[in-house]
Amino acid sequence: MEKTMLNIEKELGELNGSVKSAHKRIDNLEPVVKTIYELATSVKVMAEKMNNMNSDISQIKSNMEEYHHKEPNKLLFNIKNTIIIGIVGALVGAFMALIIK
Repeated sequence: MEKTMLNIEKELGELNGSVKSAHKRIDNLEPVVKTIYELATSVKVMAEKMNNMNSDISQIKSNMEEYHHKEPNKLLFNIKNTIIIGIVGALVGAFMALIIK
């Protein structure tokens, strides 16, 4: 009976040491788990922002494609602007010539 009690006490001591070791490991893992959780949250926020950026980029691409389809109108617009600027420039030049004279 004494051998059994000694074996039980020995096993309880070993078990107690094992439990203390497990508690130390768990205490060491808690900050790591917290950091991983924060990292996962940050990645989630970044993914949402990238998704929003993707929709913005799609909208910009759509606008650019629409702009490029209106390219022939752009040429006509540039020709009109050139003519108007030329006429205004000639009038300003003539006016300045009359003032300087």
